[in-house]
Amino acid sequence: MFSEKNLINCDTSFRKFISSCLDENIISIDTEFVRNKTFFPKLCLLQIGTSKGSYAIDTNKITILPLLKKILMNNGILKIFHSPRQDIEIFFNLFGSLPKNIFDTQIAYSFISQDYQISYEKLVLNILKIKLDKTYQYYDWSLRPISEQQLNYALNDVHYLRKIYFKIK
Repeated sequence: MFSEKNLINCDTSFRKFISSCLDENIISIDTEFVRNKTFFPKLCLLQIGTSKGSYAIDTNKITILPLLKKILMNNGILKIFHSPRQDIEIFFNLFGSLPKNIFDTQIAYSFISQDYQISYEKLVLNILKIKLDKTYQYYDWSLRPISEQQLNYALNDVHYLRKIYFKIK
């Protein structure tokens, strides 16, 4: 489903991507990180879904990651997350500020159903009737290279997150 063109792993591509995101009204965001080897979670992969597609940013190869604040702090862009506590913690530790204008699909879904704290996997199944492959849920995302299967796993999260938002809305 996804390929190398969906992986951003250099500063030039990252800068262009951030610029294109500033034209978006709605993006979906997810992170892959490791927490068991460090006191604070270490961001390893950042996934962003836009109206043009889903993209993974290899944060190990990007030296200008603070450019991401242009998106995170922009009130004109709705940031869709699912249960973003850990994602927000990562952004706060990296940038010293919290993302603005966020939408949590887990909380939103609890308002329209009796299912509180629903997992992302179950939410995708309930709303989109798609069974996600969760093979890499507990994977060590600090390891490289990233395989095509890992990229698909990671990007499916933001790909379906956008679809879920529009269904809930």
